Amino acid sequence: MDIPAQFFYQATMPKSESAIKTILSIGSECTLPKHYDLYASDQIANMFFYIHSGSISIYHDMPDGKTLHILKLCQGNLFGISGALAYQFTNYRCYEVRYHTHSAVKLYKFSGDILRDHSFIMEHPDIISEILLQQSIKTFMMHNAFTQANSEAVLQSFCRLALRLYKENQSRDVFLGISQTELANRFGVHRTTLNRAIRKLKDLGVITACTRDGFVIGDVDRLSFFAAQADGGTKPGAFSAE
Repeated sequence: MDIPAQFFYQATMPKSESAIKTILSIGSECTLPKHYDLYASDQIANMFFYIHSGSISIYHDMPDGKTLHILKLCQGNLFGISGALAYQFTNYRCYEVRYHTHSAVKLYKFSGDILRDHSFIMEHPDIISEILLQQSIKTFMMHNAFTQANSEAVLQSFCRLALRLYKENQSRDVFLGISQTELANRFGVHRTTLNRAIRKLKDLGVITACTRDGFVIGDVDRLSFFAAQADGGTKPGAFSAE
């Protein structure tokens, strides 16, 4: 099942048509099936990729068993650049990172050697500029994902999402369309942690009826209050989710 776009960190990537045309001519084409996991292992450590069609999400599998969703990448995006650039300078491989396909994905793959080839860099400044811009945006978004996972309570994250969907749709009936496990992954927490937060919100009347695909907002003012908290700690009239 495709996960709605609002559940992902997204960014508008700069795209230079001339740079894309040039870089595709030196890559090799490959296709990955739907729901395939490509791990950042030794096999692809010195490669980077261009998404010609389809979409991929970057996940980080945490030591405690949780899965943190970092960023969704769609057509026109590059990925794997950091590992390819660092390949010759470190033996570290980020095995915790995986790229998950949401559909069949057509890729072009490239050797990381060209990123360290001074002649190539001088001859194709438009390609290097494209790579730098995209990588800068992804680095910022990744930092944002880890910051949120480490500093925000899941209750606050859930309330922020619920409030945004309420404002966008002007309806107290919120349709999610994904499982609680997938939503918990989006927040970087275990499903039981998310369940506890939802139960507490129900007990306080912030949300009322829950269904498999969504819930009903009971008190918009209290929802706004919890969404606006500066941190995940307990405050007067508020509560924390373990």
